Amino acid sequence: MRLTMKTRNELTEEVSTHYKKKIYDDKALKYIILFWETLQYGCGKRLKSCLDILINKAKQFNEIYIPEDVESKPRKISAATIDRMLKDELKRYELKGRSKTKPGRLLKKQIPIHNYAGYNRYDTDKELFIINELYFYLDRYLNFFQPQMKLIEKKNE
Repeated sequence: MRLTMKTRNELTEEVSTHYKKKIYDDKALKYIILFWETLQYGCGKRLKSCLDILINKAKQFNEIYIPEDVESKPRKISAATIDRMLKDELKRYELKGRSKTKPGRLLKKQIPIHNYAGYNRYDTDKELFIINELYFYLDRYLNFFQPQMKLIEKKNE
């Protein structure tokens, strides 16, 4: 058995990346996005099942003009490819500023009913009645008699 060493150039020639030619170009994506918006931003599977009907109806009623070279592309596309193509578009519609963390200890300390009644389970009707009664008076007390903001400075005039 004979072993030969390859040079770096020979290795890169063998490992060269081969990308497929894009089947669904930006023109097809434009129409897919248009139909996706028509279906109120549904998932790729739902869009795929309705795409033929939407294209036929759009042609029938002359709603939009779809070139023939582009018209066949959305009919052949898979649901996974639709989802992949719409990934960037979905990011534009994502709500911003939403926290993805769950409430922890800080929030627990801010719930007044737990500060007064504790964290025990109250299963019976009598216990539930007492907790509801406590909540009623505690709510009034905290909202009307406790300061909502910290006093920074007090001036006597």
